[in-house]
Amino acid sequence: MIKNYFHQIQILVFFVCSFAVFGSFQFLSNRIDEQDVEEYLVSLRSEKLIGCLSFYERQNDILVLGDSHSYTAIDYYKLSQLTGTTKISSCAMGGLYFDSLILLVEKIPTFKFIPKNIIFGLSLRQFTTGSDRESQLKEHGKLIAAMGVSAQNIFLKIKKNLEVLAKKFVSGGSLAIERQSEIDYWLPKLTSLDYTKVEHVFENLDHPSKDNWKKYMQQLKFLDSNESGIQRFCNVIQKHGISLFLVDLPESPLLQKMYMSKDTQTYEKIIQQLSKCAKKTIRLTNEQWGIDGRSFLNRSLDRKFNFDQLHKELNNAPQAQRILAFDLDHPNIIGAQIITEKLYEQMRPELKNAF
Repeated sequence: MIKNYFHQIQILVFFVCSFAVFGSFQFLSNRIDEQDVEEYLVSLRSEKLIGCLSFYERQNDILVLGDSHSYTAIDYYKLSQLTGTTKISSCAMGGLYFDSLILLVEKIPTFKFIPKNIIFGLSLRQFTTGSDRESQLKEHGKLIAAMGVSAQNIFLKIKKNLEVLAKKFVSGGSLAIERQSEIDYWLPKLTSLDYTKVEHVFENLDHPSKDNWKKYMQQLKFLDSNESGIQRFCNVIQKHGISLFLVDLPESPLLQKMYMSKDTQTYEKIIQQLSKCAKKTIRLTNEQWGIDGRSFLNRSLDRKFNFDQLHKELNNAPQAQRILAFDLDHPNIIGAQIITEKLYEQMRPELKNAF
């Protein structure tokens, strides 16, 4: 009998310890959502899943939705400074198709909090077919289905948040300070470059992404289901009184030149349909955004990259480095700052007294 009790005590101790460890991890993880709000805002741009694993637990004044354009083109920390609210989150999934976004928006009313304002970062690709379409729909569908209910999702959130906290402690400071340090270092270097030279270099560069995009443009096809999908999307926005800001996020001048006129015309019609349920639609040229090829240069912020010998450096660099050196559709932090400032300028009249 004593042995039986001892065995039961062992099991009890095991579960108590397990819950204690889990609770400790959960507490540390929640710090980045609650106490370390600055770290959370910075991490939204560097850790793309952080927002998708936490936005539904937060009472957001602003929620940003979209694909990889949204988590690279927007500086969430800067957006918080400009708007005066820290109640900002995002769910930006790389390779997102509009079908998945519809599922996500339709699930938002089931969460505890409904955001007051949604920024939907648009890109033409979201409304088309693609070789990765089925795999992306499956992956994003799983993530959306698990939001707020899956134990696996909770553990993934803890893991991601702890990774962010680990970066903070390893660097010996805050992510916000590290972010500002990067801006202070890169801003003078990028602004001193001749943007016409930068764009000329990339137009003549042997860059695999250029070939991949050209092939994609040739095979590009818009979905027949876009119209019904837009109606489903707008039904949720209108029913719950959400202020929607549609933002056609900018891409590099080189990539914009690759689009065929017939495709940009179809994309224009899609945006017009979506605009019916939007508080404001923001579409600007790169010149109006205030960006150029420099905004897409060295997105990884590699300090070994020699800007003084830009052309020579890239031509002699390995293929992987050439890809990282210039990203056709994802801006660097300096570009994100410029875009965010202009975005706020466009949104400001409608955001007045919004929170």
